[in-house]
Amino acid sequence: DNPDTPDDPDPNPDDPTPATGNEYVKVTTQPSDWSGTYLIVYETDSVALNGALSEIDVVSNTIAVTITDNKIAATEQTTAAQIQIEPSGTGYALKTSTGKYIIGASKKISLQSEAQAQTITLSEDNAIIAVGDQQLMFNATTGQKRFRYYGGTQKKVQLYKRTEGLTTGIEDKPDAVKVEKIIENNQVIIIVNGRKYNVL
Repeated sequence: DNPDTPDDPDPNPDDPTPATGNEYVKVTTQPSDWSGTYLIVYETDSVALNGALSEIDVVSNTIAVTITDNKIAATEQTTAAQIQIEPSGTGYALKTSTGKYIIGASKKISLQSEAQAQTITLSEDNAIIAVGDQQLMFNATTGQKRFRYYGGTQKKVQLYKRTEGLTTGIEDKPDAVKVEKIIENNQVIIIVNGRKYNVL
């Protein structure tokens, strides 16, 4: 074996690297558990609900986002606006970066200290976030442009989940080298940045 030649050379070295926590990816498959960090998005207008607001039931309670291939790059603004979805009772609660929870009611959206259990399902890539028969939707009417709860009469929204980093810190240091040593078939293998090398 040649120690200078990887056993499994990458056939597609120019392929994009895996997500490292710096983006949000559109949810297109119903998960068994919705827990995680998300942006609530209305794709047509390229906006997301602004979870950084202390008063959320206002016109244009949004931030602008750029969507590319069903992904949104993470920025300071998206990090402030993102929503934490966590289990609550028989459903899920939506917690903002202010530390308060999103509360839904007919033609309203508010923030409170106590969590409200909501249901979340996926329908044709749209997120149905509901309290009873009221859904979190986007009012695209000129002069409104806001996320609120409605009885199914406004625009459906989408969820983009923040990816989790695969390594700690290395994604922020492009010149960092990650080395591991493993044993395969009684042979010592050194893995450097994901590539295997035999040790003679």
